Amino acid sequence: MRRLISLLVGVLLLAAGHSAFAADTNWPTKPVRFIIGVPAGSQPDLVARIVADKLSQSLGQQFIIDNVAGGGGLIATSKAAHAAPDGYTFYLAGLSVVATDKWMFKNLPYDPDHDFVPVAMLSDANAFVLAAHPSVKAKNIPDLIALAKAEPGKLSFGFSQIGIVTLIGPWLNTMAGIDMVGIPYKDTGAMLQDTVSGRIQMTFTTFDAVQPYLDNKSLVPLGETSAERVPGHDDVQAVAETLPGYRVQGFTIVFAPTGTPPDIVKKLNAAIDPIVKDKAYVDRLLSYGTTIRGGAGTPESIAAFEKTERENWANIFTKLKYEAQ
Repeated sequence: MRRLISLLVGVLLLAAGHSAFAADTNWPTKPVRFIIGVPAGSQPDLVARIVADKLSQSLGQQFIIDNVAGGGGLIATSKAAHAAPDGYTFYLAGLSVVATDKWMFKNLPYDPDHDFVPVAMLSDANAFVLAAHPSVKAKNIPDLIALAKAEPGKLSFGFSQIGIVTLIGPWLNTMAGIDMVGIPYKDTGAMLQDTVSGRIQMTFTTFDAVQPYLDNKSLVPLGETSAERVPGHDDVQAVAETLPGYRVQGFTIVFAPTGTPPDIVKKLNAAIDPIVKDKAYVDRLLSYGTTIRGGAGTPESIAAFEKTERENWANIFTKLKYEAQ
């Protein structure tokens, strides 16, 4: 009898909890938290704050950015994955959560396939650019491949020791059948200065980081890593134009912990859509070499996008014979 009573009490409590989530038809009725795994002032943080400010205005409650940097993003991801699915905590993340963490780390503090549901796209392609010292006898990717094949092991490129950036050069080497030497850097500024001075010949970085050096001609863009050319940077060809299928790009998605009421997911998606379609927002992203082409999308379209990215990165990690850390 006691067991039966305990079971009934548990069922009633569960039902009450579910009703509390489902009954929040006036959501949001209190501040909403956006967890993001980067420090304040970084490019993703600045974009997140634009969206949060607009949502605060349109939905009448404060949207707060919670910067949880460190641990390769795993600290933030774990915190978001284990948050209450009540519609008051969301996670702004992208490629690592969708497709790469499961390949890069042996033991994850979250389940990448089941702990999150997609809410809205904030960007769909964040390209990296390969920029070279003017002394390099190449002006584009076909030139570079020809030069690298003629001088195997003599060309060097810098890269930041952060996540997928470590794989951009090796994947180019693999797809092009060339042998360029990667030089890891902890500091992007030092890497760019070494490239400008000619200590290394090339560097992989973001458009916003390298743009001043492209403007003053101290570095020359050879190619960028998204699937197609970035509007506003049309003079920089995509590597994929020479090597079909080459795609190394970031993106940002708003996720909710699994179990978040679908009505709240739908309402937040609808609120974000006009923000990311606004010309000022689109232009701001383009200045970073980032695009948002289809608005916020839908949970279904984002799930399809995620599937494509997972397949792309499964191929990359497999071909590179990557060993998880």
